[in-house]
Amino acid sequence: MVGGIAQIVNYFALTDSQRLQLINLHEMHVSLHERLNLISRGDISHLWTRHILHSLTIAKYLPGTRGATCLDIGTGGGFPALPLAILLPEVQFMAIDGTQKKIRAVQEMVEALALENVTLEAVRAEDLTGSYDYVLARAVAPLANLLKWSKPLLKTGGKAIFLKGGDLSMEIKAVSGQWNIRSHTLSAEFSEPFFAEKHLLEIRLQGRKSH
Repeated sequence: MVGGIAQIVNYFALTDSQRLQLINLHEMHVSLHERLNLISRGDISHLWTRHILHSLTIAKYLPGTRGATCLDIGTGGGFPALPLAILLPEVQFMAIDGTQKKIRAVQEMVEALALENVTLEAVRAEDLTGSYDYVLARAVAPLANLLKWSKPLLKTGGKAIFLKGGDLSMEIKAVSGQWNIRSHTLSAEFSEPFFAEKHLLEIRLQGRKSH
């Protein structure tokens, strides 16, 4: 397997317990992959870099404030919620996905890892109610859709943090008149080739401007 826990500790200080939880998360994903295919077949050998470390990049922009609430839209196999929940135990995570079998699999992992700061629900973002300090997502939809879903779910002054790849100029241009967007190129902080065209977007949802 490409990567490993040593790769993670290059960037993040971990307790012994957190190291073990991340190793166990990796092992469970490899095991579950045989029957559930939670992530693409080509990614399973790159799980450390493309899913675990990629998820953890959000932590650079997410304060570990006690009681802060985060919503992970389209969590799939538990990314980014589970790695972040391990790293930031004082933060509360709600992870949602429209596919019931994925939520059941992630629930298995949550219980095995004894993560008390993760709640799961099989629901689409459009049908969810509630309010959160942060809304997170990893390349699950076009930016305009993510913002449409996020706006009613963010607390006043809340922030969306999205991981996306490739040329985002058109997506950002389409919404830049309505939202305050800061784009960070992940290769500036993470040296792995995978991050060469990967971006993190910090978005303050301040409401639409009047026409």
